[in-house]
Amino acid sequence: MLTLTLPAEVVDSFKQIAGSSNVLTDVEDTFVYSRHKLNSIQPTLNVQAVVRTGSQTQTQEIMRTCRKEGILVTQIEAVDQVIGRPPIVIVDDRPQPQLDPVAEPMAHMMSLMSQVTTGGVLNHALALCLKLDSRPASKCAECNTCSSYCTVAPSFNGIETWSAKGRIMVTRAVTGNTLPISQKATDVIFNCSLCGLCFANCLPASETHDAIRAVRHRLALQGLTPSSIEAAAGNITRVGDPSGTPPTNRLRWMKQTPELYTRRQRTKARVLYWIGCTVATRTENTPRAITRILNYGGVDFTTLGEKEGCCGYLLLATGLWEKAKANAEQLIEKVEASGADTLITSCSGCYYTFTKLFPKILNIDTPFDVFHTSQYLRNLLRDGLLHLGNAGGKRVTYHDPCSLGRHARVYEDPREVLKRIPGLRLVEMQLNRTRARCCGGGGGLWTINNKVSLQTGIDRLKADAAPLKVNSLVTGCPICQLNLRFAALRSRVPIKVLDLGEVVENALLKND
Repeated sequence: MLTLTLPAEVVDSFKQIAGSSNVLTDVEDTFVYSRHKLNSIQPTLNVQAVVRTGSQTQTQEIMRTCRKEGILVTQIEAVDQVIGRPPIVIVDDRPQPQLDPVAEPMAHMMSLMSQVTTGGVLNHALALCLKLDSRPASKCAECNTCSSYCTVAPSFNGIETWSAKGRIMVTRAVTGNTLPISQKATDVIFNCSLCGLCFANCLPASETHDAIRAVRHRLALQGLTPSSIEAAAGNITRVGDPSGTPPTNRLRWMKQTPELYTRRQRTKARVLYWIGCTVATRTENTPRAITRILNYGGVDFTTLGEKEGCCGYLLLATGLWEKAKANAEQLIEKVEASGADTLITSCSGCYYTFTKLFPKILNIDTPFDVFHTSQYLRNLLRDGLLHLGNAGGKRVTYHDPCSLGRHARVYEDPREVLKRIPGLRLVEMQLNRTRARCCGGGGGLWTINNKVSLQTGIDRLKADAAPLKVNSLVTGCPICQLNLRFAALRSRVPIKVLDLGEVVENALLKND
């Protein structure tokens, strides 16, 4: 481990120039900045401090101070020119990274690749991807994609420790006992939405979020899970809801709609509408809309009502896998008791949990088919069971939830549903599908650091949706809906945030 040798008065001078939060001397920071490439095992630099500057004037003042004190200093873009490993100060004066839309040919290629999942065909597809992207495997170590964008890094002034590159380096170091498990290391690991956007333009197998989840599990086994997550986990065990909302509140939306309330009395049906804890208690227009649509389409279905509980996504995302397994086993018993062989859900987190995380982490396969409501609504429309009226020329855009899009590869179903509504114009944000910017609510981030979560949602709205001049932003995830709705209020962006089911229900009402 490197020992700090900078005089305290020099560090204080740096703080006066650039601000205390931008002068980095913690071991986690010097560790990340001392390794220039993501895959570096040994440090390439003996970093004593990093100063994140916000202007050319600040950069020049830091450089002058170092030279006056006889301290070796370099701007971050010139670190390759440093010979040997003398004690050094790095000035990180790079501009805040921006996320650029992926080129259309690359987006098309990645979409085709997502349909190839096995055997030699997959290997051939991966090789083709590398060739067409002009990024052969030997170039991976030189690529800066992993540090060029991170959902949460802008909230930490672009400091590399809080970027995808820094986070994966800290994760690897903690796992390999190269770094101690400190409070800051834990904060870096948990201040991540697990969106997967850092590697969206790389190989599908490069899944940073898997590594983050795994090290969170290791921390959980050592009792180092953040207290806010432990509290939410206790609520899931106690009342089946991370927020602690009583089960009796789950049916509030149904009681307010008497014609739908009889569905609660049904105990068995072939189709189970799994509402989800957040949907049932915080986005109540969504289950009301979906229930009306299912009734309209003649679907024989039931719900679990007060007995439903939580899918356990938060437990799996934050490393509490043992609790998640016990929760999953109880969940499956309840679904089986309903007699359903098909489960549909409005929550992308629930869908991702049932279809991907249960088998991947818990080695549990659900004994029933699982559909997101966007998929089920698409099927009802294709079968001619829903008759839609004209939307009157309204303009909407669609936000891809990370759990439904990047992680579950469901991109086209919700778009097909929207395109089937007469008179509704779907306007795509530049950053969509594999490159869609995260809302900031996933991976437990909403619970761990709501301030960062909300700012990320504001960035999504202001940078991507507002310029389109749409009436509404449509999504298929309650966390996205809530976070973007709060973001719209905070940033005063005049866009309604709606669930896909609400949009379809509004079209149905025109034909009733």
